[in-house]
Amino acid sequence: MARICLDASLVLARLLPLERTTAIIDLWNGLAERGDQLLGPPLLFIEVTSVLRERWARGQITGDEAEIAFLAFKDLPIERAWPDELHTRAWEIAKPLGQRKAYDAHYLALAEIERCELWSMDKRLYNAAGGRIPWLKLVGEA
Repeated sequence: MARICLDASLVLARLLPLERTTAIIDLWNGLAERGDQLLGPPLLFIEVTSVLRERWARGQITGDEAEIAFLAFKDLPIERAWPDELHTRAWEIAKPLGQRKAYDAHYLALAEIERCELWSMDKRLYNAAGGRIPWLKLVGEA
């Protein structure tokens, strides 16, 4: 059993019908079978909720699909983690990565603080880290 920080890209790939591939289902089934402890910063819960609403508003998913995805999201066993130093560490991580916004840095900071991997499907984030963030693991394709 491992502790794994997840970002919104990976959670949304699990929830959204058009993004839920066999590989994503297998990945999530593996997490469940091993009983890994999943965690995310408060931002994860805000981002996922917002993206689901946005996809519905743009007509990319139906109202029923949005409701089903949101209910499934609420049932995912993801712990909300908010260590005191999260924002400070995110600020520091964002600097060398040249991030104009510190959203992604919050995920990186949480994984660093919790001494676990961050699993993401965000190639842009992975490429920006340029191998400097050893706890960032790119999974699947986004």
